Amino acid sequence: IEAMDQGSEEYGRERLIARFESVKEITAQRVIDSVAEDIHHFTLGIPQHDDITMLALRVTAPGAEANTVEPTRRTA
Repeated sequence: IEAMDQGSEEYGRERLIARFESVKEITAQRVIDSVAEDIHHFTLGIPQHDDITMLALRVTAPGAEANTVEPTRRTA
C-alpha cells in the first residue's frame, strides 16, 4: 500500500480494498496476480524502492473440508 505513483501518491488501503472487491475469480493466485498487476500500472515508470509482499489466505468454517494448496511465490 506504500507504492507511489509519479505524483508521489501512495497506492493506499482504499485502492487495495477496491481491487480485492473487483476480482471476479476468487482464488489466492488470481487475487495476488490482480493486485500485482494493478500496482505495476499504478507505479508505471517509478522505480520500486522496496519489496512487495503479499499473502492470500482462505478461511473456512470449522469442520469444513480443507484443501492443501501449494505456496506460490511471485517476485515483482
